[in-house]
Amino acid sequence: MGKLVLASASPRRKEILEKAGFAFEIVPSGSEEKISGETPEDIVKNLARDKAEDAARRIEGEAECIVGADTIVVLDGEILGKPKDQEDALRMLRSLAGRTHQVYTGVCIRWKGEPHLFSEKTDVTISPMREEEITSYIETNDGMDKAGAYGIQGIFARYVEKIEGDYWNVVGFPLNHFCRVYRNLTEGRAAVFDLDGTLADTLESIAHCTNQALESIGYEPLETDCYRYYAGDGAKMLLTRALIASGDTKLSRLEEIEPIFSEIFEKGCMYHVKPYDGIVETVQGLRDMGYRVAVLSNKRHERTKDVVTALFGEGVFDEVQGQTEGIRRKPSPDGALAIAERLGVKPENCLYFGDTNTDMQTACAAGMYGVGVLWGFRDRRELIDSGAQVLVDKPQEILMIAARR
Repeated sequence: MGKLVLASASPRRKEILEKAGFAFEIVPSGSEEKISGETPEDIVKNLARDKAEDAARRIEGEAECIVGADTIVVLDGEILGKPKDQEDALRMLRSLAGRTHQVYTGVCIRWKGEPHLFSEKTDVTISPMREEEITSYIETNDGMDKAGAYGIQGIFARYVEKIEGDYWNVVGFPLNHFCRVYRNLTEGRAAVFDLDGTLADTLESIAHCTNQALESIGYEPLETDCYRYYAGDGAKMLLTRALIASGDTKLSRLEEIEPIFSEIFEKGCMYHVKPYDGIVETVQGLRDMGYRVAVLSNKRHERTKDVVTALFGEGVFDEVQGQTEGIRRKPSPDGALAIAERLGVKPENCLYFGDTNTDMQTACAAGMYGVGVLWGFRDRRELIDSGAQVLVDKPQEILMIAARR
């Protein structure tokens, strides 16, 4: 089954996708709709996922892409589903008339067995309606099979005062949002992240471990803020810069301090380490948009994996690459290109996020779109001078960049 499979499609979703040029087959869902989730967004995404998973169980063989979707209407926190009868429809329309409500649609694109979930919200304002207008509309039966007891694309359109958001979402399927995620999945898009100063605030950890190593050979600890400019190019360069700052300009103690630091850092690599605010949600948002996500660090490979797993858990990132034999460290493009090859994504379809000149030079050398992040170790000027194509002030802006690519 090579084409798109649509799980339990309503006539409206079927028509929207057909007009947009999609070829698909429909697999009716046999699963009972179960409301679960704390927010309307969670509820519709869970309903959509249930439909897609049910369709996957019903078809023979493997389907590359299965799509499930579900729409709800929400007024003052109450979910208005399809009316049970005309009396229920009358109650719903009386409550909606003259007020603004929200329409949520959740979509699950099950691509090669992995679910990608997103939701869309549209605000809809209904003009005041006379009682006879409500009853007259109900008698047409146009809204009896629709959430909220109305259909915006039919007779009821005369009562819609305004909408804020995607019209097609109210019809029952957020086509534009779907097309962007579907494109990312089928064409291949990836987001590659630096670790220190981009995903994780590791400055205290780096300073703590390096200072312990310095003190063990008789030097005074250095100010934590200094390490913003010492880190980013691997452990050896970190120690080189710290020794020079401590007065060992000839690096006579470098060979001595390296194994000491390695032992200390193995135990203390998570000292006060935390993901930046909003970064966990941003990474998940990229996955939901159909992006593959990866980490590339000049930290040693085993320590990179330890930090990523501790902060994000297993399986969040599709690839994690630290410093290893055979792959030159950044700003060489070796690691970035190896990640792109393993993901099956063209370098030009990769976003690269980092906080230092080393990261931006890596992105340029690999032919990736370099995005400089301003919450990390270095400043705006360094990132621009090193080839950043755009800068972001907070993690949430990453999703806006990804949506435009």
